[in-house]
Amino acid sequence: PDPGGMNLPPASPGSRGSLAPPPPPPPAPVGSIDSWRGPITGPATGPSPGLVVAPELLAAEPVSSRRYLKIRSAGRAFVLLALISLAVWMGTESRALASLALACIGALAVDAFLAMRGVRSAEISLTPTGDAVSDEPTRWLLRVDDLPRPVSLQAVRLPKPEPVLAEQGRPGVISVPPTARGIVHFLVIDAVCVGPIGLFQAGRRHRVTPPAPLVVRPRPVPVHIRWPMPRAVGFGLSETAPRGDDLFRSVRPYQRGDERRKIHWKSTAHHGELMVREDDGTGVVALQVIVHLHVPGPAAERAIGNAAWLTEAAIQRGWLVQLVTLDDTPPAPRMPVIGSPFGAIPVTTPAPHAPPQTLAQMVRSVDEVRRQLATAVIGQPASPPWKGLSCVVDERGVQWP
Repeated sequence: PDPGGMNLPPASPGSRGSLAPPPPPPPAPVGSIDSWRGPITGPATGPSPGLVVAPELLAAEPVSSRRYLKIRSAGRAFVLLALISLAVWMGTESRALASLALACIGALAVDAFLAMRGVRSAEISLTPTGDAVSDEPTRWLLRVDDLPRPVSLQAVRLPKPEPVLAEQGRPGVISVPPTARGIVHFLVIDAVCVGPIGLFQAGRRHRVTPPAPLVVRPRPVPVHIRWPMPRAVGFGLSETAPRGDDLFRSVRPYQRGDERRKIHWKSTAHHGELMVREDDGTGVVALQVIVHLHVPGPAAERAIGNAAWLTEAAIQRGWLVQLVTLDDTPPAPRMPVIGSPFGAIPVTTPAPHAPPQTLAQMVRSVDEVRRQLATAVIGQPASPPWKGLSCVVDERGVQWP
């Protein structure tokens, strides 16, 4: 064998030491350690074509309803006063009553016009202020442009949140009630403007899309587990790999400056002098986390939280982690009728999309873990072959083979 460790064929007769090219290595199985060499041999450059990547999230188009006008209690009083004044004026022909009726009618018209003008062309933008966690309220940075009058903005959710008063060019924060785990493609916001006298209120409903769909991640739920004995499946230069997983190569005599923990006492006793071990690098431990959910409900959500905590803990240990789930990333739902801001909550229907598929990808950060678990659904994924440690997370907890 040659010094590089490859068995090359002998040179052909008559050639001057020429070597035939080595045969290509066999392809690695999908999802195996050899199919993703990022953290093992150097900086990660992304998964190989053999691994499935999480579907891209596409934003929905913003939509607005027409303007609606609603009379308030004070407006009804003005209408009643105008009708009474007109009725009495027809019998008495009093100029004062006629002026009062005309003043009431003029006030109603001006107030309705200014209220409708306030919601004519409002441009609403929303940006999440932080991570979204399931079953917790989310806060959004709100900005409204092209606003002639202050308007009241309220998210269309149950329970109804407190409205926020927005003014031209002044950012604010709007709170949205808790949402379930998944993807938020858009928010429905009701904009309501009250006339200067308070006789009418005009409203318009907007479907506002954030710069990117918001991932509502599960909350990590700690689970009591006993970590298995780590075993290295490769070597690399990761400084966060656990000590004790170094790949042993050979021993050599002690030299000044060698670490005391590298002394090989067995070889020292055999040779009669201090001997230290040499390593090929830092061992890399690989873990495959398979999420298998049986029945939807609180137990399944708790299992998702356990999987998030386990995966993030393994990443913090410096391990390679492959997360396997049954993924269902839907596109933005359809909203046939956006409705009136003074009416019921609009009904959304799911858009047609492909059935759930197994998603097996190497996760290297907390964001990647949260993104994948946000769209995990009920079912058993088909786990690819794996060389390292493996565990199954379900409603019963963490199961090690």
